Amino acid sequence: MVDKTKKTIYVAGPMRGKPNWNYEAFNRAEDMLVKMGWDVINPATLDTNSRETQELDCTPEEFDPDRDKLHREVNRKIMKRDLDAICDSCDAIYMLEGWQMSQGACAEFYLSCSLGITILYENIIDKIIGSGLE
Repeated sequence: MVDKTKKTIYVAGPMRGKPNWNYEAFNRAEDMLVKMGWDVINPATLDTNSRETQELDCTPEEFDPDRDKLHREVNRKIMKRDLDAICDSCDAIYMLEGWQMSQGACAEFYLSCSLGITILYENIIDKIIGSGLE
């Protein structure tokens, strides 16, 4: 049975050009949010289980959907998957540090704004947790 009282949050942030797609930051955020009682949609987990990303033959630094047709096709599928997840399932979005420099995270942010979804920011949550006000 699904717990309808539990809220769902999506983790957004920079991936492209970061070592190991920045999965460590996404997974750290997921662990913290689960401890806070959220159901979490983590694109790092979705990517790890995606056929398209597993077949991608490049490093995060080499991924370039602006110049490579296969990369562009993979990016379109990933963005559709992630934006659909936000539209269909999320009550909130959690913005990792540096999200402003990520085209994908900016798209996720503005979609959330247009849907009226609650937006939480890593640097603010870190300050709250660090102060013991959680």
